[in-house]
Amino acid sequence: MSVEERALYDVLKDDLIKLASRLRLVYTHALYASSLKPLLRVKQLTLKGVKINDSFFHEIKPLLTDERICSLDSSLKLIMDFGSLKIYVIKAALEVFEDNEIKDTRIVLRLVSAYSKKEALKEVTRVEYSLAEELIKRYKPRILLLDRSLTSLKDFRLRLNRLFNSAYENKCSIVGFSKSSNLMLEDGTPLIGYLVLRGKLLGLSSWYYHPIFPEDMYRDVLPARVIIAKLSPNEYHAFRTDIYSPWSEVEHIISKVASLQDPALPGYPYPLIRAHRDSKISLTECQVVRCLVKELCKACYVIPEVVSFRGINLEGRSYNMGRRNIGSI
Repeated sequence: MSVEERALYDVLKDDLIKLASRLRLVYTHALYASSLKPLLRVKQLTLKGVKINDSFFHEIKPLLTDERICSLDSSLKLIMDFGSLKIYVIKAALEVFEDNEIKDTRIVLRLVSAYSKKEALKEVTRVEYSLAEELIKRYKPRILLLDRSLTSLKDFRLRLNRLFNSAYENKCSIVGFSKSSNLMLEDGTPLIGYLVLRGKLLGLSSWYYHPIFPEDMYRDVLPARVIIAKLSPNEYHAFRTDIYSPWSEVEHIISKVASLQDPALPGYPYPLIRAHRDSKISLTECQVVRCLVKELCKACYVIPEVVSFRGINLEGRSYNMGRRNIGSI
C-alpha cells in the first residue's frame, strides 16, 4: 500500500469498517436462510413480497428456439446546456433475430429539449415504449427483450398498457431485464446479492427465483411477473427480470431467454448486448448533432455559446479539447 493509499485508508477507516459490517449481513442471511420479506420501493409506495423460501428457487434448462426474437435499447446524451433548458439526443437500436442470427437492425435518433435529465429520461421511456409497440406490430416477434423493468408508473401507465395490448394481440411475450435493482430484504440487505449467495450454498447453477410478490396483489404497479434470474452457471450475475406473457409460464419463457446467451458474454441475453452496443452514441454523432443544433441556434438568433459553467472549466481544460468536450456535453 502506497503512502497516499495508506493516508486515505486512515481517513476512511471507520467508514470502511461500518460498510464491511453491513455487507457481511448478505452472507449471514445466505447462511441462515432468512425468513424476511422482499421489499420494493416505488416512489411513495413500499411493496411487500412473499417471505424468502428455498423452494422458490427453480432450475433453468435452456430451451433452444428458432422463433423470431427482438430486442430494444436506447441511450441518452446531453448535447447543449443552456442552464434551464437542455438539449439531448436519444439513440435507439432495434434488433431482429431469427434462428439465433441477426436479421435486421434499425437505428432511430430523436432530438429532445428538457428542463432536467429526469425529464429527458422520461422522454427516453416514452420513445422506447412507442418503438416497442411499433416493433411488435411490424416484425411480430415471439419474444421482445427490453433493457428496463416493466413497472407501471403513473406517467407511463397508458403507454405501457398499449404496449401490452399490442403484445397480447400479436402473441408476443415481453421480457424486461434490469441491470440494477433496488429490491431488498426488510432490513435493507440487497435481495439479488442474498439470492446469489443462497443459490450457491444450495448448489444451484442456473436458476430463477419466483414468486417474489403475491400474484395479482400489486397488478396496478407491477403488471408483469417479477423474478430474479441467473442465466449462466459460470457467472455470478443475476438480474431482476419482468415477464409479461398471458399464455406461457415463466419457466418456458426464461428457458428460451437462457438459450440466447453468447459464449463470449455469458449471463445476459446476446440480443440485448447487441442492442446496447448499437444504441451507443458515438463521438462523431455527438459532434454532428451539436453542429446542427448550433446552426439552428444561429438561425434563430440565439447565441449557442451561452452554456452553463461546467466542471470542465474548473479542471482547467479548454472547452474545445475534442474528447473531453464531447464527453462533458
